[in-house]
Amino acid sequence: MYKYLSICILLLANTIACTSHSNKKFPLFDTVVNEFYSIYSPDPIADASEMKFEKKPDGWHVTNRDYTSGKTVSDILFWSEKRDKFLELNLKKTSENTHENNEVNINHRNEALQSYDKRNYNFCPYYGYSGWDKDVIRDYENENNLPDSTLYALGRAYSSYAGNLLNANSGYQLFAERFELPDGQSCLTQEQLELFRKYQHLAISTFKKLRDIDPNFETIIGSIDTRYSNEYVTSFLDLRTYQNENEAKKELIPGLYNDFMISFAKNMLNSCERNAILFVHGDSDTFPLLYVQAQYGFRSDVLVVNLSLLQTDRYINSLRTKILDAEPLPITFSPTQIKGEKREFILIKKAENQTPMDLMDVISFVSNDNNVSDADAVITNKYPFIPTNELSLKTINNTIYWKTKASYFCKNDLMVCDVLANTKLNRPVYFSACGLTGNFFNITNYLQQEGLVNKIISAPKKEDDSEFANINTSLLFTNLMKKYDWKGMDKITKNEKAICSAYRNNFQILISELMKKEQTDSLKQILDKYIEIMPDNVVHFDMYTTSVILGYYKIKEIEKGNKIAKILIHNINNKIDNNEGLTYYRNDSDWDSISIILTNILTTNGQNDLIKTLRCKPKSTY
Repeated sequence: MYKYLSICILLLANTIACTSHSNKKFPLFDTVVNEFYSIYSPDPIADASEMKFEKKPDGWHVTNRDYTSGKTVSDILFWSEKRDKFLELNLKKTSENTHENNEVNINHRNEALQSYDKRNYNFCPYYGYSGWDKDVIRDYENENNLPDSTLYALGRAYSSYAGNLLNANSGYQLFAERFELPDGQSCLTQEQLELFRKYQHLAISTFKKLRDIDPNFETIIGSIDTRYSNEYVTSFLDLRTYQNENEAKKELIPGLYNDFMISFAKNMLNSCERNAILFVHGDSDTFPLLYVQAQYGFRSDVLVVNLSLLQTDRYINSLRTKILDAEPLPITFSPTQIKGEKREFILIKKAENQTPMDLMDVISFVSNDNNVSDADAVITNKYPFIPTNELSLKTINNTIYWKTKASYFCKNDLMVCDVLANTKLNRPVYFSACGLTGNFFNITNYLQQEGLVNKIISAPKKEDDSEFANINTSLLFTNLMKKYDWKGMDKITKNEKAICSAYRNNFQILISELMKKEQTDSLKQILDKYIEIMPDNVVHFDMYTTSVILGYYKIKEIEKGNKIAKILIHNINNKIDNNEGLTYYRNDSDWDSISIILTNILTTNGQNDLIKTLRCKPKSTY
């Protein structure tokens, strides 16, 4: 009897333990930030480099980290999970501030509220400190019936922990558990390889479980199916970087990604000339491209280079040899010169009477370990620098010049400069239109819009071209009308509508160019194509669609223009946009701006009756 009772008590205790973590209710990130800055001043921590909010198992913490050492110098529990309340802190109150300090306080609060990471704080049980992933795994991996968002967070934790075994890229790694790896590839022991794969495959299986439970679950970077597929390619890319191609390929399986993402990847690769270097930035313009290259052998001559990862020496060094059919990345710097934190930041020192400095001279100057300087009077660390903000590049055809407004650039930017200096544009160099496009160097005058990519060319932007870049009208028309594959467009998810903005931007630019050049036949074809592949029931009509309406009026197809205008007016009146239901996206729709543009188009083309149906009346018109 007593033995039976003991077993029941033990089972009950285990049940309570297994359910207690799911019942934790932490306040949201915005609530914590607003509460802190409404009461306390950041003055007591102003001498240190960075104040952060950290969501730990016992509650929300306010921490302070020193930039130079990376060590935490203060850690205060602000909201207690145990007591379910905010605690009074021994910090200076805002009521003691001067008016000027209160303005600083408001600025700090607003900056915190704009944090990209706040979505991670809100859906992850714990987040924002070294070891958050391990804590999530410990508390949630054995729980059943987790909410979808918590199950997703668990998958993220497995993925984070696996990545942190290899590198410090996340900023939240536990150094004691990170592998000590020799330089070069094939650096993992069999035991390390198995441990890495264990957590990567736990991430994959967790995302698969969530996909099976809720196939419509949307993540920050796309549908759960896309996140599930990305995890396979994450494992593939990590093992390509740290181990070798053969081990990496073992991570890939057939059938990853939906038709839309496969088409998108192929279209981006097909936008490039042979033997091109394509700089990409995010998940959507990286992982699907690597997949179609490795799994299907599609356009494997293009070297896909992720700009974010290009900040790390391991990744850079993995690109020094041929990958599939793609030639290596041409880099001057040796592995020793870029190892670890070396040349992580390069200062830009503007000089009097400066002249443009050729990129090859920039590389040579930065390669010299003696060319270092203080960042400023406060941060006295020595950093590499260049003595000018005016740059030049000699190509076969001419010399191009540009000026950067930045005070520094990073290792990945230095690598781009190195590539440009070495290729001199003899090898085609592109930036993904979905990611960074060289704005940091103010080189946009030498970018040519060719579809989903922008090519660096030797001719500067013409005065009559768009404000962003040169436009290769004929190539853009060919890509959109004949070359691009639109398979899967009719079944896109909410997040994939955001990816469609790259396509719609292409159409908008081309429509504008064709109207300007009065190429009526081509204009009609591209207008009809836009409506064929992206009707309102696929991607809601919004700001991009105003150019389509204007285009139809331009070719005198008034009824087609009016039909689209009526749908757009309905969307404006009911505030229907393509971010609908995606709570972690900011609503970028400016209904008043759209109304102004549409009203101007309708007025100019004599469609005043349609204006009367607009409930969202613009405050002014052009």
